[in-house]
Amino acid sequence: VAAGVGVVGVTLLFGSISFARNKDYLNDLRLYGHIVEVFPENDRGSNNFAKICVDHNDHEKALNLLNTAVYIDPEYSDAFTNRGIVYHHRQRYDVAIQNATEALRWNPKNISAWNNRGNAFMEIKEFERAVSDFTEVIRLSPFDSNGYFGRANVYFTMEAHAEALADCDEALKRNPNDFKVYNTKGNVLKKMGRPLDALSTFEAAIEMIRKEALSVKHPWWDAVERAMEFDLSKHVYAMSYPHQKTLAAIFGNRADAYRMLWESKTMPNAEQHMLNDLTRAIVFDPQNVEYFRVRGIINFQLQRFAEAKSDLSVALNNSRNFNPQVMAEMLRLRAKAAQQMRDFDTAWADVRRLQEMGRPPSDNELMELRTISGRPN
Repeated sequence: VAAGVGVVGVTLLFGSISFARNKDYLNDLRLYGHIVEVFPENDRGSNNFAKICVDHNDHEKALNLLNTAVYIDPEYSDAFTNRGIVYHHRQRYDVAIQNATEALRWNPKNISAWNNRGNAFMEIKEFERAVSDFTEVIRLSPFDSNGYFGRANVYFTMEAHAEALADCDEALKRNPNDFKVYNTKGNVLKKMGRPLDALSTFEAAIEMIRKEALSVKHPWWDAVERAMEFDLSKHVYAMSYPHQKTLAAIFGNRADAYRMLWESKTMPNAEQHMLNDLTRAIVFDPQNVEYFRVRGIINFQLQRFAEAKSDLSVALNNSRNFNPQVMAEMLRLRAKAAQQMRDFDTAWADVRRLQEMGRPPSDNELMELRTISGRPN
């Protein structure tokens, strides 16, 4: 169980789900569901079926099964661990910590419980306690990568970049094919001002996903290939596949590395690579409006006003989690893009929203809009 860090903080509970496991979902549901039906007092059966339900995103059923398991056996460490994972999914990090702690009470060597509690501590910004838990994972399982990966993410969040980079390298020594670690390492290198190194690291992460998909000839690989070649057809948008949000985060992070190279004018065509990767991120995670917001800002800076207005509109129409400052910046940019396109209805509507928010445009901006639109307000 591990957490990945990217532009949008991708959380990967239960680690990376294998393609082979996805093929077995229905069989597992039938098998473990049958065991629970025939042996309702079997705590192990309830726990195992709950894990399958979590993999299948049926968290309510998983929670009921795990409640049954710990009722049958109040000292069942694994069931407390898995119940903590369900609460983590629900963003009830305090309860997730309580369950992991209870799991450790009955089995102090429960590596998953240490790992999960470290993840939950990181979510509530208890960084020192998170570092301590992941260090215990490393002590208990020194040849595994998970503890180093979890601790690297904490160090990255703490902006202890040298320590984060060292832990990423230790994790990759133990698991050279872990694309989540490459993703975190790329983010660390960006923060250290090394965008070219970050680019090659993100490329390695993408290559790891490609290899995993190719190794089992999973049907979603065709969609990945199309997106990599920038064939963004409806076929690609309609696909559903494992790791798609992780892949979106990697493309979003690589776009940010290209942004650094574009702003420093150290790579030809960096702005087009950046836009391409943001579009790929949207292909793989179209519900994440942060990618639309960033692409909208970039399009505005490149004076692609129609594209900027379109992207910012998607972000503004789904802007539940943006703070007022970010909202105001998007409205201001969309108003300017609409003004350039002579869409004065949208421009004035955005100005009025800014005024209602107590963040009005400058007098010069208002005068310019009045002059161009021929409207007083």
